[in-house]
Amino acid sequence: MLCAAMEIVGASKRTACGITFQAMFAFGVMLVAFWGFIIEDRVWLQVVYGAHSALLLFHWWLIDESPRWLWSQGRISEAVSIVDRAVKLNGGEPIDKAHYISRGKARSASAEDQSYSVLDMFRTPKLRLKSLNVCLNWFANSLVYYGLSLNTGSLAGNPYFILFVMGVIEMPSYILSVIFLDKAGRRCLTASFLLVGGLACLIAAFTPKGSTLTTSIVFVGKFCIAGSFAIIYNYSAEMFPTVIRNTALGVGSMCARLSAALTPLITLLDSFDARVPTVLFATVALVSGFLTTLLPETLNQPMPQSLDDGEHFGEGDTCFTTGCFGSGRKRSPVP
Repeated sequence: MLCAAMEIVGASKRTACGITFQAMFAFGVMLVAFWGFIIEDRVWLQVVYGAHSALLLFHWWLIDESPRWLWSQGRISEAVSIVDRAVKLNGGEPIDKAHYISRGKARSASAEDQSYSVLDMFRTPKLRLKSLNVCLNWFANSLVYYGLSLNTGSLAGNPYFILFVMGVIEMPSYILSVIFLDKAGRRCLTASFLLVGGLACLIAAFTPKGSTLTTSIVFVGKFCIAGSFAIIYNYSAEMFPTVIRNTALGVGSMCARLSAALTPLITLLDSFDARVPTVLFATVALVSGFLTTLLPETLNQPMPQSLDDGEHFGEGDTCFTTGCFGSGRKRSPVP
């Protein structure tokens, strides 16, 4: 759904669109704490949790396919029709459908009919490095996010209330991201959130367990990780070319689910030393935060379309060559 939404909205609305998706996730965290506090029977609790997903059955037919994806697949008429309907719905001037259909078909006829797979993310050297870096970013964000969430029982206070507050804390993080993401850029904010979040975890590991100070530091870590986790959705969607964008988001999400599955096992390491899990979370976040500085900035850049576009996207653009905000990179007109 995120991939489709990011391809439908214009460049100026991508930030708000992507962050809003994550805001709904924070509401879900709060609902988990709320229902867990109210419903004591664990069987009924699982039924209530699952019932929320049933709401998705009633709106699937309202969602159009991504025009950008349809265009890349040679389904020109469908793509133009969806855009035309959107323009009319928003009160804009009707588009010249015949012109765009003929133009699209001419371009499609000259292009090779080719299918793409997850292997295309790793075939070429530059795209391969970006793919591995982004996968680690997803892995790190999910590991620390769920690690802090599942560790609420060791913090001072009611665990349900602590989990609820952790959901609440995410909201100002998303608001801050929306305000500064189009000013500071994706790379700078993602790296900063990961580095500060990792540092907070490291400090929390060496403060008295169960103290108010530890709880406060963990809240800071959750605030930062929630922000970087939200941004990586936007960042990934803007960095990968249309032909494999959905695949790239799927691979990133898979890495996130893998680390989420590993998180409960890592927390068991506290039987050796209570600091081990938190130090591991901190280390992964800090390493990923540093490597994020090597990724290209996507702010105000047109989304790549083909694999060749993806391979050459942001060439030579890192924090160390164009500055943290990518200010030294020439801005391309956003379509």
